[in-house]
Amino acid sequence: MKKKINILYVYPISQFSGSLKSLQEYLKILPKKKYNFYFIVPFGKVSKILSKFGFVIKTLGITKFDNTSIGYYRGARWLILLREIFYVFPTLYSCLVLKIYRKKIDIIHINDSTALPIIFFFKILFDSKIILHVRSRLKKDNYISDFISSIILKYIDQVIVIDNTVKKSLKLRQKVTVIRNIIVSKKKLKKIRSNYLRVGYLGSLLKFKGVEDLILVTKQLINENFKIKLYLAGKKVHKSFFFISWLLKILNIQSDIFYENTNSRNIIFIGEIKNIEKFYQKIDILIFPSYINALGRSVFEAGCFYTPSIVCFRQKISDSFIKNYSGLSFSKPGDKTALRQCILFFYKNRNMIRKMGLNANKIFIKNHDTKKNLLKLENIYKKLS
Repeated sequence: MKKKINILYVYPISQFSGSLKSLQEYLKILPKKKYNFYFIVPFGKVSKILSKFGFVIKTLGITKFDNTSIGYYRGARWLILLREIFYVFPTLYSCLVLKIYRKKIDIIHINDSTALPIIFFFKILFDSKIILHVRSRLKKDNYISDFISSIILKYIDQVIVIDNTVKKSLKLRQKVTVIRNIIVSKKKLKKIRSNYLRVGYLGSLLKFKGVEDLILVTKQLINENFKIKLYLAGKKVHKSFFFISWLLKILNIQSDIFYENTNSRNIIFIGEIKNIEKFYQKIDILIFPSYINALGRSVFEAGCFYTPSIVCFRQKISDSFIKNYSGLSFSKPGDKTALRQCILFFYKNRNMIRKMGLNANKIFIKNHDTKKNLLKLENIYKKLS
């Protein structure tokens, strides 16, 4: 019998997110007869989810360094590095626990580029091939990006990126493969009919994702008697956690606008959702007005369910979204006037919802084919093992 490949996944985020959903989709279909899965992950909901797939080592936190286009350090955000220094110790401890439990790991798959510092622990403790999964655009044209690129070239055996937009943000021409997120269900939903234009947001309810702008624009349109409903799906930070709430405000990540305006008759917070089909059945358009100049997983999912998107995105054409074909876009983050115009376009041209939804699905089928992307991933595992 052929020996199984031992794969360690490092997932540095304790909260549920689109990147975890993407990892889950692959873990569900990777053949169990070929692989043993191990995980290093912070305490929390994520550790319980991943325990269904393999052995989980829980840790207080994993030390990170964020040089993504939105999370890079500046101003008050430099204070976050104090947390990362503190997390060096639980990160080292979790690596030592793994070394004791499983001396031989064939492949280490770091599931987010922010967890790059952990490679130095692995290089000391394990003789393993290392994969870095880059899910967000890196900040361009700074000395830190050059330094990170040099580390990747020296220590990383393979880089996986989720699309060509992310790939272009890397200063690398080698070791990079595009493997897209997959969404297993491709069932065409029967949309619930309504006289209202129903717009939706799915993801982290944070300021830099544009949620605040979306709420304010929708509230303005509702006050002007436009028949619009906004459904917000995701997790919010509870206000009783005073320190966390204060810190989010200081770092300009979240404000009180979300709490003050949701759960009205037409702005509806539905929390975390397990069944995304039901969410897309409720909405006509997905809105992702993020400041990070990247398309979120929810935009890909929207295409799966024949739903057009409104996004904040500088490129007119990408391999996952085409302006005026699969949805509408505006280029300046925080441009509420442009966001309002996009919403009103669909309000006044309901026939374009179906047309652009069909186009979005064509792009989804072309890019996110499960078999094709799974084959790419398995070929990498086979090559490195």
